[in-house]
Amino acid sequence: MRTQTGWINRNAAYLAMCGVAVPLVFSAMVIVGGVAQEGYSHASQAISELGRVEAGRPFVQNLNFIVTGILVIVFAIGLHHAPGLQGGAMKGPVLIGVFGLVTAVAQPAFSCDPGCGGATGMGLAHNVTGVASFLAVVAGIGFIGKRFRTADGWERYAKPSLATAVAALVALLTWIIVSKIVGVDSVNGVLQRVFVGIVLLWIGFIGARVWAHSIIGSGRERQRVLEWSLYGSAAASVIGIVYLVGFFASGVGELGTANDVAVIAQYLLMIPMALALHRAISQNGAVVMPVTLAVGVGGMIGVVVLQGLLVANAIAFEIYIVMVNIGFIVVLGWLLALKRGSGGSAMPGSTALTALAGLYVGYPLWALVAVRRLREGP
Repeated sequence: MRTQTGWINRNAAYLAMCGVAVPLVFSAMVIVGGVAQEGYSHASQAISELGRVEAGRPFVQNLNFIVTGILVIVFAIGLHHAPGLQGGAMKGPVLIGVFGLVTAVAQPAFSCDPGCGGATGMGLAHNVTGVASFLAVVAGIGFIGKRFRTADGWERYAKPSLATAVAALVALLTWIIVSKIVGVDSVNGVLQRVFVGIVLLWIGFIGARVWAHSIIGSGRERQRVLEWSLYGSAAASVIGIVYLVGFFASGVGELGTANDVAVIAQYLLMIPMALALHRAISQNGAVVMPVTLAVGVGGMIGVVVLQGLLVANAIAFEIYIVMVNIGFIVVLGWLLALKRGSGGSAMPGSTALTALAGLYVGYPLWALVAVRRLREGP
């Protein structure tokens, strides 16, 4: 048990970093599920309606529930063991973990009725467990806010967290009263998303706050951030390439959409890698201009935004393909500039491989070679 606790304490920042992925993953999958279900309205329909049996692609939202729930549970564990928070009361993390558990297990298991009105036993179970988990996470955020008051380095996040708990509770009650009791169905989806957004954005922000210590901490911690980011982005890239090949081979549109989502995940995971890599290279004596980092990260964010617009069917493909290729070229230029400026320090040795990484197809191999160079040292 001591060994397990020690491992959790050492890796708390990386566990809490799962919280950063929560709002990104959940939002992206809801968009994909909405696109797959003809006639679905984000304004008037509940998110859970994407997972009911009669939905166009119910597995998308049910998988979203499972993945998001697991990420929330891991985040709660990391938060409890984060630097400055170790040894504090467990009520907050446990309640947040309960929210994650219900999301991962009960929500996909108990499908909601059309309109999520709770007309059947399964639909009622979906609603009851959902509301219970919502109340749990609101209370959990409040307890965490109280814990921040006396936690070293976390005092300034106490009031914002307590305010978040109050705002989430008000949003939850507003949604229930207006849409469920008064019966104004036209804003049902909007009001639910306001509540969910408040909760998930808090989780993402606090996860980023815990993780930030890894970037500004020791060189050893930065190397671990680099390795985790490289492995994660490489895995997303491999998955995306498989989906892309499958799309061109079969013509199944959903595989193309899955590739788009994988690209979003890859380029998001590349951002912390870029931050840590620039700092590591600079400390090795190389001269790398800050503008190079800004341009590279800007290119990554541009690719993420364009992929999201494509998934949401909010941009014409002809415009998307031109702009996203510009984004890829910007990232390619960043990689080549970084390699030249670093003199090869902490970078793969082949310029050709670096170029292939920037052109997407060679990224997984480049990332694995980069990890090996990191472990070998300068």
